Amino acid sequence: MPPRNRQPGPNQIPLPGQEELPALVHILTPEYLGIRAEEYDDITPDMIKWATAEHFRPALINPQTDRPNTATYKPAGEPGYARIALTPEEFIMIPHSLAMLGNRAYSGTLKARPQRAHFSADVAAAERARVHAAESKLAKMQPYFDNVLSHRVEVTEKFIEMTQYPNLNRGNRETVRMRFNGLQLHVLGDMFTAIRVQKDWTEEQADLALRSFVKRIALDPVASRRPANLREILGLAHEYYGHKRALFATKIWETKKFIRDNQQSE
Repeated sequence: MPPRNRQPGPNQIPLPGQEELPALVHILTPEYLGIRAEEYDDITPDMIKWATAEHFRPALINPQTDRPNTATYKPAGEPGYARIALTPEEFIMIPHSLAMLGNRAYSGTLKARPQRAHFSADVAAAERARVHAAESKLAKMQPYFDNVLSHRVEVTEKFIEMTQYPNLNRGNRETVRMRFNGLQLHVLGDMFTAIRVQKDWTEEQADLALRSFVKRIALDPVASRRPANLREILGLAHEYYGHKRALFATKIWETKKFIRDNQQSE
């Protein structure tokens, strides 16, 4: 843990790295985070009470199987399967059945070609189409996993670190604002996009829910509660993105294996 900061004595200036750092409770204010408090006036106290991680967790992690945009995967080394709610973009990105994906590409290729007695070349093309379909999925999943999801996790873990170490140098105000903007727009934004689909919400309902969380973090009338409110939503975000990364890692591995197996059979 970083050493505790000490106040300089009379006529002394702080040593580099030992300047007084703002406490987290002072960072979690609309002024520090660049939030306009009046834009949250429509968020009522009842909405604040309702905006808890416990309330929204079932819509994100192991939601009901019949809900849209729910993906299933088998966690490595664990029995059974896990379910995770995805955004529409993510749900389309992953292959839900590689066998079905390959068979559709195979059949579509044969259908597009004229019927003839000797069609070994057509079958070979259909086999290649099976592989190309999987490669197309992989080309979208891999960079999303490497860049987008990794960045979401990094932003979340930066804020978790901020809540764990009171004397941590959290960066200047502009840096913190940029991180918080990323947390709000991308990390929480994606979570509430997935929840919106699960709950059949309108865009306005999803926006109200997201802003209710932001108000809990930065505008709770009892300032001392704000760090705990932040830790609560960060815990859910970290768990959710952990599941999402595991899902994508599993799908990427399965897709690479499918490609290898079908290339060997050509």
